[in-house]
Amino acid sequence: MHQESGPSSKRYLSAEAVLADEQQAQRAAQAAVNNALAVESALRARPTIDAAVRARREHEAQLAAARDRDRAAREQGKALHVEFHTRKSEIVKAIGPALALADEIEAMNHRMLRGIQQARTDARDIALAAYLDTFFVAQEDIPKITTNLKAALRSYGIETAADVTPLAVDAVPGFGPVRTAALLSWRADKERQFQFVPDPQDLTQRIQAVRGQSQAERRRKERELLAHRVRIETWLAPLLQRITAAEHAAYAAARELAQRQVDEDYMVAGDPTRKSGGTVRLFKAW
Repeated sequence: MHQESGPSSKRYLSAEAVLADEQQAQRAAQAAVNNALAVESALRARPTIDAAVRARREHEAQLAAARDRDRAAREQGKALHVEFHTRKSEIVKAIGPALALADEIEAMNHRMLRGIQQARTDARDIALAAYLDTFFVAQEDIPKITTNLKAALRSYGIETAADVTPLAVDAVPGFGPVRTAALLSWRADKERQFQFVPDPQDLTQRIQAVRGQSQAERRRKERELLAHRVRIETWLAPLLQRITAAEHAAYAAARELAQRQVDEDYMVAGDPTRKSGGTVRLFKAW
């Protein structure tokens, strides 16, 4: 097809070029607008991005610090337990004599209690002997014991009920099982009539005498035991307190590390709670 080349054709080409230029200009203007909007959006989002970066870095620093605290607490706990087992032999050496002293003091207390009981028994026996000593064989009407037998008893030193014992009567001629039983029964009747009323002053003196026998030695041993106890507590109590404090610190550090690790897992997973600054609590409190 033949194309005209003349003034009208030139005008046509010029219009097309102008239209193309206008379209290109429009596209350029739209691109500029889009770029401007992108820049504006980026500028608006920049604080949010910076805050997220700062939060991420802060969390990483907190997690690293929690790991350091957990590691330090564990190492301190191990060191204290090593120190405890190292000093255990010293403590055992101190506890051994202390336990021996405690046993000695307990044995002395038991002996003292037995002595006090014996003092009460002795007081009763003395009072009973004095009571029986008031009943004379010669003046009593005792079945199967004649006057001649009473004289024989007296000649062997048996004058009162207090003197009547199986061994003493057995040594007297003429006393077989029947007469011996009759004499011992008479003494038993008198003994059953006895009522012991202790003399408070006499009993107190007897008890004080028993206590005084071992009081000085017991007090010396008690002072020595107290010295052992103070020495053991001086060694052991501070160390046990440090171990307890270290165990609490280790537990707190492990709990914090576990919480930080949970936060890290949610943050890495892009949990929206993390984006909004929330926290999933593994524990009620740090």
